Amino acid sequence: MGMATAILSAVSVGAQLFTSSQQASAASQAGQAQANASYYNAAVQRNNAIAAQQAAAFNAKQQRKINLAREAKLEAGLLHSGVLLEGTPLLLLEDAAKEGGLEEAKIIHTGEVQASGAQAQAGLDTFSARSAQAAGETRASGLLTSGIFGAVGTAGSALLRN
Repeated sequence: MGMATAILSAVSVGAQLFTSSQQASAASQAGQAQANASYYNAAVQRNNAIAAQQAAAFNAKQQRKINLAREAKLEAGLLHSGVLLEGTPLLLLEDAAKEGGLEEAKIIHTGEVQASGAQAQAGLDTFSARSAQAAGETRASGLLTSGIFGAVGTAGSALLRN
């Protein structure tokens, strides 16, 4: 009877250790999967930041072309009417140029704000990924340790009964 109990205890200890190692592996893999998703999201956000900057640069360039055409049209209209480009007419042209420059700056600023937001989100996603990895590893360690202590307890109980 003692040999059968010892064999059953050994099988029980082995089963506990095997189960704990499987649970620990699953916890680690789950943490890594979550981390991978967060790292992917961070990469997407970094790309969004680049795209926002590129779009702003393109839109500002387009606005610059519109501004130059508007200024040229204004200047041509003034010259066609026979007005000299000095005094008030010159101030009109300067104001048009300043207004256009402000529009361009606003476009660039909007792009920078969007890029900054995307970069901040990328940082949060990276932090989330690292946290998920750490949590998975911590959970895996806890499960494995718990399984080891459970197996030791089972083995100890079996030894004490004999």
